[in-house]
Amino acid sequence: MLLKHLFALKLTNIFLKKIKQVFIKDSNVFFKINKKLLVPLFSFFKLHSPLSYSTLIDLCVVDFLKKEKKFVIFYQLFSVTKNSRVFFCVALMKNQGLPSVSKLFFSAN
Repeated sequence: MLLKHLFALKLTNIFLKKIKQVFIKDSNVFFKINKKLLVPLFSFFKLHSPLSYSTLIDLCVVDFLKKEKKFVIFYQLFSVTKNSRVFFCVALMKNQGLPSVSKLFFSAN
């Protein structure tokens, strides 16, 4: 668990101006990010991270009917080598697009 805390802290420093929020719950790291950071950050986690989060195992959208940022998309990446998960969430307004991560993760298609 300490490794996850240190890893989250290091990533927050690297992407300081882009990551909106980082929190840890039940030993899992959650990143709230801007949609522009989605592909670069996922590429980093898959290709350059020592934990190699090589699998997108879950993708979920929640529709908040009364909020300005109506949709929140949740991504869950998994590292097979370290048996570790990391979570990302991106908030979007109605009719707003999102970059695809399908070139990095076939399961996003």
